[in-house]
Amino acid sequence: MTASRQSAVGSSQFRLSVLLLLSCTTADQYRVRRAPDAELITVLVPGYRGSFLYEGERRAYLNIGDAFSRGDFPLGSCAAGRAPLEPGGPMTKFVIFPYVNDVYAGLMEWGRDTQPGFTAFGYDWRRDLTETAKELCDFIGPRRARIIAHSMGGVVTMLASAQCGARLEAIAFAGVPFRGSPGAFDDLFLGTPTVRNTTLLSPEALWTFSSTWQLLPRTDDFFAGPSGEKVTVPISDAATWRTWSQACPALLEQRLADRAKLPVSFDAPAGARALAIIGRGRPSVSAMRRQGDFFDFSAPLKEDGDGTVTAANAAPPFAHEAVLTELEHQTLLNDPEVREAIAAFFARSAQP
Repeated sequence: MTASRQSAVGSSQFRLSVLLLLSCTTADQYRVRRAPDAELITVLVPGYRGSFLYEGERRAYLNIGDAFSRGDFPLGSCAAGRAPLEPGGPMTKFVIFPYVNDVYAGLMEWGRDTQPGFTAFGYDWRRDLTETAKELCDFIGPRRARIIAHSMGGVVTMLASAQCGARLEAIAFAGVPFRGSPGAFDDLFLGTPTVRNTTLLSPEALWTFSSTWQLLPRTDDFFAGPSGEKVTVPISDAATWRTWSQACPALLEQRLADRAKLPVSFDAPAGARALAIIGRGRPSVSAMRRQGDFFDFSAPLKEDGDGTVTAANAAPPFAHEAVLTELEHQTLLNDPEVREAIAAFFARSAQP
């Protein structure tokens, strides 16, 4: 065999080995449909893009094959709306050799070992958050519940607290954008790449998600001028959007109405104590920079935070305890000290 042939075979075998590794790098063993039959349960509410989505038995979001391709399956389109998918359990773990990305797997193992009636609420994170909040209340049912809410899951929990707050005993909020996420704004123009895939979460797909719009701040003052001065852009007005290129003009009015459903600020959850897990030490988007008649998405203003949510934004606008961590947004709940703080907080919050 020639050297070039040997090289080609070796390269082919290497690629096959990598593909085999990647093909078994995710696991969804937690397709929960109902909470445990227990008087007290502890519920993980994951964040935006934090639950698997299925088309029948096929995992539509997320599998490694899709992540490493250009993609041909968007999670929504202007003509057809959101792709009809069913939620699975929370994202567990990704292994892209030699890197291991523990999303919620470690937390769920810890929760099962240490927290009463531990379960997880997987949901379709594309939907209207007010509808998801009702589903969370239905999932909890008549039980008392402690909640571990990550990122957008905290917004869902706050909306649920207005409906079934009497059943919530304590809530641990991790990296929750209580005042909305300025960093979601540019996604509506640029989309969100998923490793190499730009189709799954294209701008057109995101325009079909009520949740993306509801993640935006509910006031129009999260913008800055070229020199960093605070400015207001009236994005609550459909006429403003019509001056820009839009992915799905026919959906604009409905998406703005979705955003308007959420309160500008949240009141304290009735009867439930609150713990805020706040990430520090990483620049996090605090404002979009206006440049002429459009935006400079390459140079947003940033403040200290977890890399996604600023520390100021992750602090609830009501009385709460707090614990700080230097882990980044996605892995806030992987900090052993954070888990210890959650366990101690729940213990202090126990009803007599």
